[in-house]
Amino acid sequence: MKKFALLLLALTIALSALGALADQYPGAEPWKIYMLDSGAVNDFDGDGDEEAFSFSMTGDADSWDGQFTITVDGLSISQGNCCELCGEVYVLHIGWLGYASRDDGYYASLFIVPEYGPSDDPYSYCYLYEDGELIEVGGLPALPHNMSADPSTGMISVQIRADMVGTWSRPADYILATGYSWGEDYENFQRYRHLAEVPRPIYPMGMIVTLKRELPLMASQTDRVFSANLAPDQQVILAATDDVRWLYVTSLDGQTRGWVKMTRVEWQTKIAVGDIDVNIDDVFGDILYAD
Repeated sequence: MKKFALLLLALTIALSALGALADQYPGAEPWKIYMLDSGAVNDFDGDGDEEAFSFSMTGDADSWDGQFTITVDGLSISQGNCCELCGEVYVLHIGWLGYASRDDGYYASLFIVPEYGPSDDPYSYCYLYEDGELIEVGGLPALPHNMSADPSTGMISVQIRADMVGTWSRPADYILATGYSWGEDYENFQRYRHLAEVPRPIYPMGMIVTLKRELPLMASQTDRVFSANLAPDQQVILAATDDVRWLYVTSLDGQTRGWVKMTRVEWQTKIAVGDIDVNIDDVFGDILYAD
């Protein structure tokens, strides 16, 4: 009984220590995104020393000219012309960037400052703290609660507003790209980081629209021969797209299906109907546009 009591006491102490560690180091688990309070202290670059973090801003969720400053270990970066700042900062602890065989703890922290943006077009400003340096690395067109990180690929996946065919959202994957440069004496080493999208070949769409005119379909994106036709005045499904050039269209019963080519002219999307490009709203009705 005495041994059990001692074991229970030891377990209680251990759990308390873990809880204290979690409070002291918010977001200590790698590849997860956590909200970070101004004034937090953490080892943000894995060098064994703690760094202090702070955040300040002007403007609010209704302001179109907000500004903020983030500071890590005395290093500051400011950003102006922000649209409807959320007033929050998130952090993603990521593993060593550059050497897959290295596994000695966290080596960088990505700070994420989101804004709601105009017309609900969110954007998150991103900054990397690594090896005692704080740099701007671009941004992600999404809010943090729509983000996740995959340690097996090093990619950050988000949900974003699509570019083509009305208003809908699609998944998007981003990688933190890396570049290096040296001077002639190999002493002026510089490292560059920046977020870049890694496109997927196809995105699920699932939009039901009304076909306004006959639409020839191609069997594939490589075989340019028209293999089927959809008759006008029926509902069809815009099932998938690469969100750049190709759209997969199918009848409701799935018996007639194929690809059509898209082009973007300024803000308008045009659909290839045979040999001519037609404004998308003259081909499909009931496309959702939300501002």
